[in-house]
Amino acid sequence: MASKSRGRKKRPSQPPTRGRASPSVNESAPVPTQRPKAVRFRPEWHKVVGGVEFGAGALLMVANYAELSGSHVLPFGYQIWYFVIGGALAYYSTVWFGWWDRPR
Repeated sequence: MASKSRGRKKRPSQPPTRGRASPSVNESAPVPTQRPKAVRFRPEWHKVVGGVEFGAGALLMVANYAELSGSHVLPFGYQIWYFVIGGALAYYSTVWFGWWDRPR
């Protein structure tokens, strides 16, 4: 009578595995030579434009708050629109930094 075996039989060409069947952490995996698709390349000038735009927006907001203390650095004095425009500039600079890019 043939022995009843549970599970699949190993092919003769496969070496017997001991322990885990998955590759271990120490085994070297193939290293990709190309950049992953989720990372988009940004030229250096994009970062410069984003930094300048962020700096201009932050400077406009700080100058607007300085108007409250009595220093007159902006035309027309303290205006809420200076704060809104400065905040919009600082926020839009994140587009130049690539924070909103979708992976391809």
